[in-house]
Amino acid sequence: MREGVRNINLLCALVYLWLTLPAATAQELKFREGAARAGLVFQHVSGSPEKKYILESMSGGVALFDYDGDGLLDIYLVNGNRWDDLLEGKRSVRNALFRNRGDGSFEDVTARAGVEGGIWDMGAVAADIDNDGDQDLFVTSFGPNRLYRNRGGGTFEEISRSAGVADPRWSAGAAFADYDADGLPDLAVANYVRFDPRSPPSRTPLCRYRGIEVQCGPRGLPGQADILYRNMGNGRFEDVSQQAGIVTSSRYYGLGAAWADYDNDGDPDLLIANDSCPNFLFRNDSGSFTEVAMISGIALSEDGREQAGMGVAFGDVDRDGWLDMVQTNFSDDKNTLYRNESNMFADASYRWDIGEVSWQYLGWGSLLLDADLDGYLDLFISNGHVYPQVEDYQIGTHYKQREFLFRNQSGKRFQEVGQQAGFAQLANSRGAAAGDLNNDGRFEIVVNRIDSAPALYWNETPTGGHHWIGFDLQGSASNRDAVGARITLSSASGRQVAEVSAGGSYLSQNDRRVVFGLAGAAPDRIEIRWPSGKVQRLESWNTDSYNKVVEPSSASYSETEAGSNRGKQAHRARNMF
Repeated sequence: MREGVRNINLLCALVYLWLTLPAATAQELKFREGAARAGLVFQHVSGSPEKKYILESMSGGVALFDYDGDGLLDIYLVNGNRWDDLLEGKRSVRNALFRNRGDGSFEDVTARAGVEGGIWDMGAVAADIDNDGDQDLFVTSFGPNRLYRNRGGGTFEEISRSAGVADPRWSAGAAFADYDADGLPDLAVANYVRFDPRSPPSRTPLCRYRGIEVQCGPRGLPGQADILYRNMGNGRFEDVSQQAGIVTSSRYYGLGAAWADYDNDGDPDLLIANDSCPNFLFRNDSGSFTEVAMISGIALSEDGREQAGMGVAFGDVDRDGWLDMVQTNFSDDKNTLYRNESNMFADASYRWDIGEVSWQYLGWGSLLLDADLDGYLDLFISNGHVYPQVEDYQIGTHYKQREFLFRNQSGKRFQEVGQQAGFAQLANSRGAAAGDLNNDGRFEIVVNRIDSAPALYWNETPTGGHHWIGFDLQGSASNRDAVGARITLSSASGRQVAEVSAGGSYLSQNDRRVVFGLAGAAPDRIEIRWPSGKVQRLESWNTDSYNKVVEPSSASYSETEAGSNRGKQAHRARNMF
């Protein structure tokens, strides 16, 4: 009997040690904030401190893209405006483009580049719309959206009207993908609400949050239809929303937008995260779309509730070959992990331990990145409330909030380690983007903060000897950016998949390059499925560096050029480690 009790106690102790082991290693994730030291001098402005109107709470995207083609990611920060300036049709603040100097510092080149923005901007996304090798920039706005065509030489030309994308409605998230596989990136835009700043809905006894009188909306305001633009070439786009099936009878409040091949059928599908309404999921049926969010399990939470969808991120968190989705939501609710169970989604937020911790936080940016290169995607979420008035009451939430970093525990659950990892500062964050700013394989995080300076978190996580492999794809028959391409890496530890994307998070753009953490498992097979439908198997590759892969023009092939931007010697799987 005593022996049995001892065995049970020993088993309980081992289980306890296994459950608490991640906490002991949580210090391995390490980020250092260094925006000001890096020269990222920027002040976001968004209306009044009181946030009387909904427009004043929503701006603040980030785009990470290489605008000058020097192999280094640059940073674009989106700004709002002052309320009085908006009413007068002018702007006394601007967006900002910062050129990466390559030494850990950035130079403000906004005026030289000509990308100051519009009257009151929201977010930004970048892609090579004309396949000329230069990254172009699309900025969503309250008012006409703006498309900046990259002329090369570090300058842009604003072509919104001639391109047909100067929609005057209030637009939020945007994302590029070649939905019809014609070799040109198309554009989806999520539109929010109809709002008149000259006659706005002010605070009334009906607009309350936990009994506190606050700004009104979005409920009670008319929603707006989302847009799908087909790229016609030569810098021109055509609104094909109606004929493609993007326009529905419901006018919901669109905020987040992202493309992903959620059903593994080879073409990109479109997700629109809606505020206070069911989400939209438009399944791509060979160039036309069917709205399937409800039947796919991604429209509502597991208890059937509408959520306040803000930011979205797709990634394979459990390495089963299917892209899962994380959505940020309002406070008094959880952030949601929709696990993709072979073409159907299930709400796994509590099973993966991201639900309970987020209840008193209001989430915006959503990023899936392998912070420690262990082969599993970690989760970053930027937070901040919309009601400054909550600071006057003891209700368990605050206007300024810290950010979250959830460490992926071997594809089984997440553990929140933000404070230990360097995300302890209280702020009011909005858009967030991830990218490798110094080309060392570890992704940094840039956060735009409303009415404040931005944050730049350098990733200083010790990799523990973990190797990595990166890919920078260039299409030929496909769009030049290879947006929508899927890379599958197989090794003794299993399979990893990732897609090249342009857009996502909240109003933001991540590094379009793909990085896989290898940990201790060498790849034995790497396959690329290009947007054109071609499938290419690589025969050689470089580790601890980025591989430049150009889509082959021939119909039959198994290998392509794999070049490195750091000059590392190529390794085969059998002799990598």
